[in-house]
Amino acid sequence: MIHDRLEMILLDLDGTLLNSDSILPEKNKQVVKELITKDYKVAIATGRTYQEAKDLTDDILNLAYITTNGSHIKDFEGEVIYNKTIDQKLAISILDILNDYPSLVTAVSLNHGVLLENTNKFVEIIFSNIENDKLKQLSKEELAAEKDRLMKYLKDVNNFNSYIKNNKVEIQKIFTLGEEDDNLDPIKNRLKKEFGSAVKISNSGANNLEINANNVSKGKALKILADRFNVSLENTIAFGDSNNDLEMFKTAGIAIAMGNSKCDYLKERADMITDSNDNHGVAKVLSKLLG
Repeated sequence: MIHDRLEMILLDLDGTLLNSDSILPEKNKQVVKELITKDYKVAIATGRTYQEAKDLTDDILNLAYITTNGSHIKDFEGEVIYNKTIDQKLAISILDILNDYPSLVTAVSLNHGVLLENTNKFVEIIFSNIENDKLKQLSKEELAAEKDRLMKYLKDVNNFNSYIKNNKVEIQKIFTLGEEDDNLDPIKNRLKKEFGSAVKISNSGANNLEINANNVSKGKALKILADRFNVSLENTIAFGDSNNDLEMFKTAGIAIAMGNSKCDYLKERADMITDSNDNHGVAKVLSKLLG
């Protein structure tokens, strides 16, 4: 299945290249570095902002970055080749609807960080939903350090609408997060009914929604990047674990789902299911390209 004509590799971050502690394991890192030295084109494809993705992989040179689900693309030399943001008036309309659901916490993603009206609630929900036993067993001091690491990307604002109206912000994505037992399907359906094809809605977990501008996806981003560098799509391979990886799987020549994925239809679409993100599933597949 892993053929010698492969040229471009797409790697999701959370649940894929990163382990459950949001750390890039050394085995994954070394395989990626070796493949780059052998002239493979490697791109990160993530729902995270560009700044987060860059910081997490900063010691790997010559990566391309597809961030905020494909709304922003930087090529292998750091040049922005695509940037599709959510119109400010549309963003305000979306935020007005999400404001009707007080159990949710909503974030507005920019390339350099994330805006929130309630940072503490956002962090609390994220940590209350963490399933990783290791993280749950951290001491108070270690847990505080983890929260500080997350907080450095977050900016509190008094009111989304007034901030957006008074600042020239490029909104890459709107992200809303519920408690573990929240059912977000009715909210998703309401957004689809209200905005139709003007937005692209996906998710990276059972209790969140990720809203981008229309026609934004990791799959489209893969096409853009491959076209720019004259790479045939059949010579691409993509790794992922969530709903927001589905269109990338449909586009790539080879699709590899992670063993830890809880997205059954993603696994059904995959050409292969590798080991989990905590057992170096990415490295186990890609090491075959190194001979």
